[in-house]
Amino acid sequence: MWFVSQECQSGGIIQPCLFTGCILARPLPSRPSCDQSPLDRPLPAQAFPHFSPATGSLVLGITPSTTVNDARLEFTDAGIDGKLPAADERILLRLDTKHKIFADAATKPKSFTATLNPKTGLITGSFVLTENNPFATRPTPVNRTVPWHAMIVKDATGQQGIGHFLLPQLPGSATEKPTATPILSGQVVFEKLP
Repeated sequence: MWFVSQECQSGGIIQPCLFTGCILARPLPSRPSCDQSPLDRPLPAQAFPHFSPATGSLVLGITPSTTVNDARLEFTDAGIDGKLPAADERILLRLDTKHKIFADAATKPKSFTATLNPKTGLITGSFVLTENNPFATRPTPVNRTVPWHAMIVKDATGQQGIGHFLLPQLPGSATEKPTATPILSGQVVFEKLP
């Protein structure tokens, strides 16, 4: 059971809404509390607003370009270190006047896709990582599709896209099927280049 309480500040200034809550191990007959059981887990989070760009402008104040990379996606955690073409796990991007995303060929992983909805701030995509199965008796490629999602929000530091990706792990034994491995989640950040 998920319990959430919300406290939003106002006063004419854009402030984040602070959501606090927890996952409860069991339903409770009275008002939930996050300290009812050792299995209860507090999950604080903050919600920030998204503002659509003005007509003729791009998200994050990016300048449309056909040749210059002016944004990037950065992937961290979940075992992705060293798996992307760029050593720093960043994919360089440029946007056209219709918010279509193009990845730089030198940093783009296999089968990379990205779609941006400027009205909602939602960015979605995927790519494929191909590596040999570490337990196969001969080189056997394992294709792992990595979906990712981010939302463009405005917080105290400015606008950026924050989200997550899901990375299926390579087999951990000779009997584990590549299609039935654990899936880990990591962070993805979409931001304008400085």
